[in-house]
Amino acid sequence: MNLRMEMKKTLSENWVVQSLEDALTVWNDKLTEIWQLVTQSPQIFRGGAIWQMVVNIHRTLQAIGYALLVLFFWWGLSKPAAALPRQKGRNTPCGCLSVSPLPKGSSPMGWS
Repeated sequence: MNLRMEMKKTLSENWVVQSLEDALTVWNDKLTEIWQLVTQSPQIFRGGAIWQMVVNIHRTLQAIGYALLVLFFWWGLSKPAAALPRQKGRNTPCGCLSVSPLPKGSSPMGWS
């Protein structure tokens, strides 16, 4: 038993063993720190400032997307509406709505 104690004492005094233990301690501390960062929610990380910036960027991009959607929808509707006055026989902007889809003379109840 005494030999084991002496062996353990000599191993703990060895500079290689001490360096290895120190390196493993640092490695364990860094892994613990990385694990805490990975498992932390974005709302808590650094007081939530980075997450708030991401949310603001998302809202801005969403507003730009809605603006483009409205712009292209309006452009798609205005292009055919601008061509309506050039069409023969349609003098009103909503002339396409007053025209029956049925052939002439076949509309019910004398609609023209």
